[in-house]
Amino acid sequence: MVQHLQKLVQLPGRPAEAAPVVAKQLSDTILSSGMINLKELSLVSGKAAWMAYLDIYCYDADGALFDTALLSAVAAFSHCNCFSHFHQIL
Repeated sequence: MVQHLQKLVQLPGRPAEAAPVVAKQLSDTILSSGMINLKELSLVSGKAAWMAYLDIYCYDADGALFDTALLSAVAAFSHCNCFSHFHQIL
């Protein structure tokens, strides 16, 4: 169990081995849920769009890693209003 946790939690340096898998699952889940309207990220149709990055740091990976990361992502994006604010300026 301790070796498994060491593979998930690494600071600082390279991401843990599980990071790309969890990142892909998060991306797929967020995009398929419709939580983010991709049309709202467009600045110029077909030419330029906002890109959203989300860094999640896990300090204790003792279970429910994906669930915790997803809840963190939902909380972060639900409080993000920079895209709509920028469109109001244009």
